[in-house]
Amino acid sequence: MDYFTTADLYRILSFIVGGYLFFVSFWVCTQALFPKFVRAAQETYSRPFLNAVVGLVSVGALAVVLTVLQKAGQGGLSQMIGVVLGTLFLGGALAGSAGLARRIGSGMIHPSDKDQPWRRTMRGGVTLGMLLLIPIVNFATLSLVLIPGLGAFLRTWYAMRKDRKQLAGGNSDD
Repeated sequence: MDYFTTADLYRILSFIVGGYLFFVSFWVCTQALFPKFVRAAQETYSRPFLNAVVGLVSVGALAVVLTVLQKAGQGGLSQMIGVVLGTLFLGGALAGSAGLARRIGSGMIHPSDKDQPWRRTMRGGVTLGMLLLIPIVNFATLSLVLIPGLGAFLRTWYAMRKDRKQLAGGNSDD
């Protein structure tokens, strides 16, 4: 009979706390490195269901691509491509969900927000991260964060890319 030891408990707790710290740190780092992107991603959450639909369609497309790669059977190459695509999608989903963290944090106004705008993302990230600490429900919550986050990332990336093209086209006419 296997017993649940203290070491097992500490292993589980360190995994949970590490995951929590990873999410909050990723959101704050994204805010610090790409403030315009996170601000734009925050605006996409005015239509969260559209983010979810775009995210679901993207995850479906990723699943189809990964299935085709697996059927192609190129061995290590298809697995490596799958890992790279999965990592890119996960990174995009986390970057897009930084907009949700900022949106939540913007509802918690503090006087230092004007001087330190990253604090909005941190407060929102800490609050959003607490939802991920709830056992069993956290998998549903994580999917409700990551799938719309991917949609927010793609919508924001597309809008910023379109704006850049318009600015480049507008400057060449001057």
